[in-house]
Amino acid sequence: LEVETPMLHPIPGGASAKPFITHHNALDMQMFMRIAPELYLKRLVVGGFERVFEINRNFRNEGLSVRHNPEFTMMEFYAAYTDYQWLMDFTEQCIRAAAIAARGTAVLSYDGKEVDLSQPFERLTIVGAIQKYAPHYTLAQLSDAAFIRNELLKFGVKAFDHAGLGAL
Repeated sequence: LEVETPMLHPIPGGASAKPFITHHNALDMQMFMRIAPELYLKRLVVGGFERVFEINRNFRNEGLSVRHNPEFTMMEFYAAYTDYQWLMDFTEQCIRAAAIAARGTAVLSYDGKEVDLSQPFERLTIVGAIQKYAPHYTLAQLSDAAFIRNELLKFGVKAFDHAGLGAL
């Protein structure tokens, strides 16, 4: 079910980002531009709508660059009674359908390379991906939170102090 949820929220929520703040004159109250539709979409699922989605604008009062705009359009959806396998299938179908709708083909050119989205997407666990694309790491290293934390620092990523392997 496609829905349209409020743009102005009484509390900032739905993602961990800084909100744009405004004032609602008629209600004489502070309001927040939507960071994400998450909270309202989840209410609909709890209320009995098993699959909901929204394609709309979101606003995050954060950095500005060629890769990030504080105002952007996104699709967010929720589906009850599904699992991550269903989610992977659904995501793959959405990407493929979007490419065909936009370009008339599932074969795209990117950075001088051809990407064929008509083929099944490769699916790897995180450990499997690291083993394939960074094979110099051992399974023992990938199971050591202190090691992972130090490796992340080399890339400029500071993890939360008590983050376990799953978060790292």
